[in-house]
Amino acid sequence: MEKNLEFEAYKREHVAFRMNEAMSGYYRLEMYEPNTKTEIHNSVLLIDDPACEDYYDYDLAREQFEQFIEENFNNRDLNIINRAVKEGVWLPDLKNIVPEDIVIDCENNILYDSEDEYEFCELHQSGSNQYYNYYDGDFSKNCSGEIWNYNMYEFFYTENDNGELDFDHQLRGYELESGKSYAFIYDKVINNEAKVVGLYDFYKA
Repeated sequence: MEKNLEFEAYKREHVAFRMNEAMSGYYRLEMYEPNTKTEIHNSVLLIDDPACEDYYDYDLAREQFEQFIEENFNNRDLNIINRAVKEGVWLPDLKNIVPEDIVIDCENNILYDSEDEYEFCELHQSGSNQYYNYYDGDFSKNCSGEIWNYNMYEFFYTENDNGELDFDHQLRGYELESGKSYAFIYDKVINNEAKVVGLYDFYKA
């Protein structure tokens, strides 16, 4: 029986989960960065409860910890944390943190990056309200409100010589030619692969 068990099914290059035994005999669940140097402890305690009798039993603790990981960290979450840690996010050392807050913090750090790729997603207009629905495997994002302003200060994009949208060349609203169609990026999301995706639609000047 391993005193320190790693949950291989949820491991990524830069994030992993393990249960380890405290000096007083109960088991804890830890998320950590497996490639960190041994003298640096880049990790977070997810479950650390010496008052729970179940956590003194190896098999019970293992079962409950695996269920906790399954319920709180899906594939997208793990990929996001993995990328964020790889790019320098520091896991909150030895503190009990709500899993959702860890994912949100990692998302916010990744969203500072430029887009990795672009994807068409229609931006609908209903009166003064705008909304879109983005789907990527088991991840979806529904957003509504004032998402985009069609004015001369926004950036627009046109096709290059290959018929592809040229997101390296930005046009201002006052540069658009009447009657032509231009693409615009109205939001950024993080997909299941932890890539930053620029969502775009078209606008006819």
